[in-house]
Amino acid sequence: MLKKMVIILLLLCHIATAATIQGTVYDLDLDKIDKAVIKIDTKPTQSSVTENGQYSFYVPPGDYQVTAFLLDGDLILASASHNIEVDSDGDFKLDLILLPDLREDLQLIEESNQIMVSDQFMEEKGNLLVISIAILFFLLASIIYFLKLKRTGALLDDESLVINLLKKNSGRMNQRDLQRDTPYSKAKVSLLLTDLEHKGKIRKIQKGRGNVITLK
Repeated sequence: MLKKMVIILLLLCHIATAATIQGTVYDLDLDKIDKAVIKIDTKPTQSSVTENGQYSFYVPPGDYQVTAFLLDGDLILASASHNIEVDSDGDFKLDLILLPDLREDLQLIEESNQIMVSDQFMEEKGNLLVISIAILFFLLASIIYFLKLKRTGALLDDESLVINLLKKNSGRMNQRDLQRDTPYSKAKVSLLLTDLEHKGKIRKIQKGRGNVITLK
């Protein structure tokens, strides 16, 4: 009996000193993201899935890292991570903005550069630095252009290509076949389909381990 009372008192003390970390997960347009995976490095690690962009964790005082992912199967489409210090009980607010995962596209760019450059060019470090800076500016300009078009609801050239492929196939295609018929990486096709679904142009239907894409 005494042992049970001690355990109950310890649990009550833990609850009394616990804090709440809560917030909202957004995309680049500051729209709330549903079904994003949230993890916090408590011991043991806690995880949850956002509902209407919202999440919350109960934690004791300490330093933590909160990480959010938007997944398509095993593929990470976007992510964000932020550290937070909890020095007392109470409520702590931490909103996260997910950024697209461009690692696969950057890897393709890097591989293309390695094929195109010559031995003489590799020795000219100054020229390589200029080209690297130009690529970074190009990527930044592309992201800004993409965001402007996305806010207007207009279709990008890449999105139009996907829509045209669906129209040529009676408005219905397996996602794997769709990705095969485009010049894009698997990650980019998944991002395009997510944006088109958000714009109300297509619908994704899960079938087995893949998705069937249909026009609306």
